[in-house]
Amino acid sequence: MFPPVPMLLELARRGHSVRLRTASREVERLRAAGLDASPVDPRIEAVPVDDWRRRGAVGAIGRLLRTFE
Repeated sequence: MFPPVPMLLELARRGHSVRLRTASREVERLRAAGLDASPVDPRIEAVPVDDWRRRGAVGAIGRLLRTFE
């Protein structure tokens, strides 16, 4: 699962209200894990993401951020 999920689960365990928006295909899995998840707008999911074309995490994150500018 996503890297932040364990942190979100710990926050929920400590009594915080945790809500997140994610890809529609991940909603049920995150709900099953105990999080209040709902899907992002389908128009956001339709944006092509090609962060995998960059080498390394920094390059990939930069490319991903430019996708949603």
